[in-house]
Amino acid sequence: MTRFSASLSADGVTPLVLRQFRLNPSYDVRRLAELGPDERMRLGGIRFDASYDSAVLPRDVGLSLKVVPSATAALLWGLRAGGLLPKAAQTEFRHHPATLLRLVLDSVLEIEADGMFVSGAAAIDLMGVHLPQVRPRSRPIVLSIEALRYGQTLNCSDGPTLAHRLYGYHRAPISPRWTRRLGSYSDIEAHLGLDGTGVSRRAFHQGWLAGVAPEAPSWLILRLRPGPTGGSRFKLYVSPRLEHLGVAVRAALPILTELEVPAFKVGRDLSGILRPDKFVIYAASRRQLQDTCTALTPALAGLEAHGVPFTAPIDQAGLVSWGIDPPESESLLLSQRTSWRRWLTERLAVALLVARRSRTSPEAPEPWRFALARLALDGVDARTWLPTGVSWVPGP
Repeated sequence: MTRFSASLSADGVTPLVLRQFRLNPSYDVRRLAELGPDERMRLGGIRFDASYDSAVLPRDVGLSLKVVPSATAALLWGLRAGGLLPKAAQTEFRHHPATLLRLVLDSVLEIEADGMFVSGAAAIDLMGVHLPQVRPRSRPIVLSIEALRYGQTLNCSDGPTLAHRLYGYHRAPISPRWTRRLGSYSDIEAHLGLDGTGVSRRAFHQGWLAGVAPEAPSWLILRLRPGPTGGSRFKLYVSPRLEHLGVAVRAALPILTELEVPAFKVGRDLSGILRPDKFVIYAASRRQLQDTCTALTPALAGLEAHGVPFTAPIDQAGLVSWGIDPPESESLLLSQRTSWRRWLTERLAVALLVARRSRTSPEAPEPWRFALARLALDGVDARTWLPTGVSWVPGP
């Protein structure tokens, strides 16, 4: 069994809270009401509630901006020159050790070690965090590790840009061959059997409504009419190679109709169908997700897999994997609802940047390993890419 933990017990945190701490000098702490127009623009559409009235602003690129409650802001401001934690903060961190872990691993707080202040990757051993010993046994997990290794080599210091590169990892290139064969929307719909002809005609007559969302023109979205109401956050990623995508869609349509799956989407332009997550099925519940997997597995047998990074594998090859979209409250931006893979890559990108800045010796963990350990604090087990510890995962 692999050893994997990013937890810190009350006993383990007791000697740590007695050390000296310092606000990272690369950060400034300001009340939101005091920010000027340019500084407010840096906040953009970041989501926060009324109790979060202060900002921790990075002076340097490669660090993430944070919005925090007034109590946290006061603590950080009081430690800008370094010193012991106040008694109240010591008590709080003994009861909620993960809060201290996040502040130190995110390089907001620095902790004293051998006469120096360290944070991020340089503090991971001191904080008692065990690095995940991941042994990839399926294609999606292999691809996830490859993506992180790739991300740590990029000359990129901007979190959103790096997250976008991670999100798009393993996209197939647009080749002249595919441009000639599938250069138009109508070519692609015919290739997929989604033009209401052939095998798919009966499924369409059974009540599927096809459309294109204005905010996502690269997707053809099909909803079952009249269909259940409410959000469908469980999602199955069906990821065959492009040569087999039409076969996969035509094989899946009768199954999705019979199981009354509320919706699915498939890429409608060449860029969309060359991405790894080209065919996404939305399930209304965990039970429906499981039933759909059971029915799809034999129907898709023999198709070559492409594979989707940052998803939980169902089969070894990565033909089918799954995830769960976070609720709107987990989105970093007010203007968009985040997806499972975007939620992951946003956090992993920040962790890679923190590790790269704070890795002061060869003995410190590589950024990709640090990123996996940091992700565990957000409730994701990187051995399986399952959301095992987040409160927003619904039951059956």
